[in-house]
Amino acid sequence: MSPSRPLHNIGRSFSIVPNGLFPWDRGVGRGAATGDIDGDGDEDIVQLNNKQLLHVYRNDTVTINNRVTLDLQGTLSNRDGIGSYVKVRSKQFTQALDYLRGGSYGSCNASPIILGLGTDPRVDELTVAWPSGVTSRRLALDANQRHLIAEPTVTIDALGKVQGVGPFVEVPVTVHNHATTPEGVSFTAGLSLGDNRVTGPAYYTPVVIPAGGVMTI
Repeated sequence: MSPSRPLHNIGRSFSIVPNGLFPWDRGVGRGAATGDIDGDGDEDIVQLNNKQLLHVYRNDTVTINNRVTLDLQGTLSNRDGIGSYVKVRSKQFTQALDYLRGGSYGSCNASPIILGLGTDPRVDELTVAWPSGVTSRRLALDANQRHLIAEPTVTIDALGKVQGVGPFVEVPVTVHNHATTPEGVSFTAGLSLGDNRVTGPAYYTPVVIPAGGVMTI
């Protein structure tokens, strides 16, 4: 049987980490999983080898780089959003992944997604294509924070032309309800000016869109 080996991601391939460089137990592997056990924003490792005690490797790496943690919450899809396609765009990088939670043999990684951002101070745009076919889009997510991304049951299909109504501005919004039961609708207004985004207050409209319905409000 082959010994358990840690691998180093070098871009398009992996290399085996040499003996002594990392205090890895090289017994016959029966599982390894990653997750932020101590809540410091980086991933730790839990390892189990055949007929041996469980090993926990805590990641205490000191870095000036930024990261972001994402928690997916399915509504129409499965609870954890497994099977989603996640794409994150920041100033220097565009990252994409299939969220599967699988890992080593007989193992399942922790549910939060932790992505490195280098020196980028935020995620400029996040898109999540859920297994249901619905897509989430979020802008300007701060780095070094944990963000909950809930699968929308109501999505915006189209925005109408801006209209002046007295001292206010009105924008007709066409929304589509994907849920199996009628739901109300809430909105958060925002304004993007170059790299800057100003988020306004949240609005709730009592309009209830029937299941599978489309409505302009």
